[in-house]
Amino acid sequence: MIRRVEKKDYEKIMEIWKNSNIKAHDFIDKGYWIGNYENVRDNYLPISDTYLLEEGGDIKGFISLIDSTFIGGLFCGVNNQCKGYGTKLLNFVKERYPFLELAVYDKNVKALEFYQKNSFKIVKTQVDENTGELEHIMEWKNKE
Repeated sequence: MIRRVEKKDYEKIMEIWKNSNIKAHDFIDKGYWIGNYENVRDNYLPISDTYLLEEGGDIKGFISLIDSTFIGGLFCGVNNQCKGYGTKLLNFVKERYPFLELAVYDKNVKALEFYQKNSFKIVKTQVDENTGELEHIMEWKNKE
């Protein structure tokens, strides 16, 4: 089941956020993610449209959007990756929003390939000023 995140879910999804970021972005010092934990929880989550995928009472992953267009994050628990949960979450928002964009690090090859497989196109490449890492801005548009 996919549903909107409630405040009571924050602790669980933030653990998914932290652990998934550290795993996927091993080219960035894990202190960066730990240092941003409270900011994401206290400032980002309350202003985003965030949906989680839950099975049997267990949160498998979540997706967050800012301003109804920018995917700030799509994360699945480290034991729930490559099981179709990310695709389900992405399809959920693609059915509800006509245009989506996101940023993905160049070195996060799995994520880059995932988004390309799901019809996102690179429209710009730049350096992320927070990490110094090369990132791609990607877009998806509903063709209907």
